[in-house]
Parts: sequence; structure tokens; C-alpha cells
Amino acid sequence: MWTGGETLATPTRSQLQRAFGCPVRNSYGASEFLPIAWECPYRRLHLNSDWVILEPIDRHGRPVAPGTRSHSVLLTNLANRIQPLIRYDLGDSITMIDTPCGCGSRFRVMSVEGRTDEALVFPLAAGGTATVVPLALATVMEDEACVHDFQVTQTAPRNLQIRLGDDEHGSARKVRRALGSYFDALGIGAVSIDIARRAPMRDEVSGKLRRVICQLPQH
Repeated sequence: MWTGGETLATPTRSQLQRAFGCPVRNSYGASEFLPIAWECPYRRLHLNSDWVILEPIDRHGRPVAPGTRSHSVLLTNLANRIQPLIRYDLGDSITMIDTPCGCGSRFRVMSVEGRTDEALVFPLAAGGTATVVPLALATVMEDEACVHDFQVTQTAPRNLQIRLGDDEHGSARKVRRALGSYFDALGIGAVSIDIARRAPMRDEVSGKLRRVICQLPQH
């Protein structure tokens, strides 16, 4: 069984192996290049460097050394001759590892921490907190509210600012309803949702859109 899209946690791997009675292999890919890395029998990801170049960078766009977790990574797709991608900013945090793998492969080992979008933490109505990861929030926006050009910013523990693209403003009511139902299901309760008139802000250099942003102090 092949998995992708999110980090494969050990409990999830074990549950899948028990349920389907087969080996489970992890992988790392993106829409811009699907087979970036694959997992060997030692459960380590190997970079497919025959076909892709990955350059880990810090938040200022400077290269980071092996063993250092990157802020993002630049991808160059060597197989796409129709629409070349050269040093495309994926927004993923990775770590390149120089230590050889016991499987014998000469392809470099790497680990993937995932997107640098921030998880949002909300107080629960019954006490405690709930963490909402960017992928979950984006799924609610896309599947339930049917919007695809958006940016969600947490400005206070119970306040979200939503920026919608020019073609999405008619969906504001759907956005409020979908997010309200989602937060109720999580036990978060009422969250103030401010639909801003401004469009989502994209990075001035790469043009990429950070869909989920936390403006609260990080501890």
C-alpha cells in the first residue's frame, strides 16, 4: 500500500497493515512533481535525484546545511519539458541527511516535516485547547464552502479573518456556515469570522499563497 498527502504516523501505519494485511510504504510528492522521494525497507525516504533537484532554504532563501531543518525547499523538475519548473518554492520544510542508509541505496536520505503553514489553536468550550491543522481547514473551505481562492488568518484566539478571491465573495455565507459547523463538531464553539474585502495576499517574489496564517504569539 502506497500513502501520500500527509505524514504517515507510526500508529496509522500499524493500523493500515493490520486492516489490509500488506506492507505499507510512505512517499513524498507534490502536484509539481509526484515521485520526489520514496520509502525503502528501512523506512527512510530517498530523494529521486535522477529526475528532481531539491534545494532546502531558510526563511531568507539561503541554502541550509545537511542535517538542518529548512524553512522551505526549491524544486526543479527535470522531467517536465512542456512547462519547466525551475527553483519553484514548494513551501515544505525538509531535512537532507548525509548518512548512508542501511538499504544500500545511493540516493540521498531525507525527512519531511511538511508545509510551513501554521496550525491554529483554539480554546475549547469545555476547557483545554484544540489544534486545527492547515489541511483540515482547507478541506472544509474547499469541500463544504466550495471556495478555492482564500486565505485564513487567526487574529485572536476566537477570531478568524477570511480573505476571498474576487470570484469567491458570493460564498461568504457558505464559508461562515461551513466553518461554524466544523468548529461546533470539534467542541470549539463560537468563533468570530470576519470576511475581509481585500483579496488574499501572495508572496511578492514567488507568487505563492499561504492559505493559513497565525498572527498569535508563538510559545
